[in-house]
Amino acid sequence: MNIDEESIKALCGTSNKIVVFGFGRYKYIEACEAINKIKGIQAVHSDDYQYKHEVFDKRQPYSMNAYFKYIPNDLVLENYKRKQQGEPIIPLIFIIGFEEDECSLEQVTKRQEKYDKWVTLTELRRCYKLAHEFGNELTEVANETFKFVKLKQGSNGYQLQMVSPLWQSQDWEKHWSKRKQSTEKAPGSEYKYDYWRERFSTLANNLKDKKQSEDEAGPSSPDSPKQ
Repeated sequence: MNIDEESIKALCGTSNKIVVFGFGRYKYIEACEAINKIKGIQAVHSDDYQYKHEVFDKRQPYSMNAYFKYIPNDLVLENYKRKQQGEPIIPLIFIIGFEEDECSLEQVTKRQEKYDKWVTLTELRRCYKLAHEFGNELTEVANETFKFVKLKQGSNGYQLQMVSPLWQSQDWEKHWSKRKQSTEKAPGSEYKYDYWRERFSTLANNLKDKKQSEDEAGPSSPDSPKQ
């Protein structure tokens, strides 16, 4: 597979790093490998991603689904930190279509049996939650991080064509509300699980407090002892 360089550079902006997610049938691994052939850009998919923050909560039982769907948590936190420091955001390119075939919002919002879950669908739902549950600052970072695309053959290879997030569909709220009605909620909560949300909020607040302390302290002098 060849990827149109201009289409990937339009998505990346000034970032030379990319994370690629998607469905196997939409060839996200092949796309990731093709992007890595473009000079100056480093792409990783979920199997190769290196966590940078302690996003896992000890109350969360380990599973492969959990491992993969915590990657968006980690990347949004990393991009929150990068934005504070004036560094380019690392985009997460989510491939949700190939040529004329696209993932539907019904697929994403449908309740699945415990042992029949598609990890990619859980990742998409996690992206939605990160973009809507944690206040304006983190919503902005999440929206800048997640780039939804479909692969379309062009004259210079496959183009990564931007598509709107599924939750911008006029029918999303109807389907999402139906899903939430069947959620087994934790006592005293509107959610099934609070612990990953608590952990994410704590880490984001820590980053915010650290940046505020650094700003208040001002730039250190060259002779200041290193911590």
